[in-house]
Amino acid sequence: MNPNKMSIHSILTRQRQYLKTKSCRCVVAWIIESFNPNRRDSANNEIYNWLEMICSIDNHSSSNVIFYAHLFKKCKETGQFDYIVSLFREVINSNIYLKNMNYLFNETLILIFNDPGRIDAFEIILNETLDELDVNTRELFLYHQKLELERRMKLIAGHPKGYEEMCFEIRGNPHILAVGGRCVLCRLYFPLGVNLLDYREKIIKDRNEMLDCITTKCPGCKISSVLLIPNLL
Repeated sequence: MNPNKMSIHSILTRQRQYLKTKSCRCVVAWIIESFNPNRRDSANNEIYNWLEMICSIDNHSSSNVIFYAHLFKKCKETGQFDYIVSLFREVINSNIYLKNMNYLFNETLILIFNDPGRIDAFEIILNETLDELDVNTRELFLYHQKLELERRMKLIAGHPKGYEEMCFEIRGNPHILAVGGRCVLCRLYFPLGVNLLDYREKIIKDRNEMLDCITTKCPGCKISSVLLIPNLL
């Protein structure tokens, strides 16, 4: 469907399950408004104003709310917020089922690095945002990211039992991500734990574009760069 011809009603109906508050409905309505290039600037400003309200921080705020409050502010200050809204449009225009605003934010975070020209700028923004968080908030946020990526990995794991055991083994460490890989030489699947932030950086900078994966040393044959680990971002 041509996004410029979308009706607010059709999208609000499709995503009605997560539009439970006025603020959520208003954000999505303004995102739809931003499909019109002539109204985009004013729509983007309204979206930011609503997000400031949704992501207002108090003593009861979740780590996700705190992280995205800092992230959106940095994007606004560095002139990248319009790009964030373009990713909102992409997510809203997809068939992704969104349960709440965090799903919209998280799906957008995954899409951020699809534009090679923006990789360096957004890597700096994300790292600075994480550095601004206190230790407890940072670890809680990373833990949520870890759980989401492990959920995705579980759907494609070649050795499901071994992968579940790896997830259980490292369940208490928010910095270690359980992944699975297939060796191109010994043809076996291996579960392993990798540093979450290192994994993200390698996926962004070093992944094989054709295979959409990164490589590492195989635990079986002990040969470097033959274990293929999929891109979960």
